[in-house]
Amino acid sequence: MTVSHDRVSLMDARYLFETDDGAIIEMTDQGYRHGSEAVMNSLVAGETVQPDAYYMRSSIRLETGHPAYAFVNRMVFVGTGAKTATGVQIDVYSVE
Repeated sequence: MTVSHDRVSLMDARYLFETDDGAIIEMTDQGYRHGSEAVMNSLVAGETVQPDAYYMRSSIRLETGHPAYAFVNRMVFVGTGAKTATGVQIDVYSVE
């Protein structure tokens, strides 16, 4: 994550996960996180902040070589996120 001069966080993350049936899927997550100075300071301090108190949205690409999940290679996804005490929560939605 890179924080710009106007305190907007530029997110660029890569994840690899395995489905219950053994397929490996790569996720590329790029987006923005910003909010009021007080809210952002609370996030940096590790405090719990309600996700609706700040903006955290991203465009997501999923990619796999597994034939059962090949459909994700040709879909558009968006994400909403939240910083938690143990990491980041990302809710992923396909765009129909």
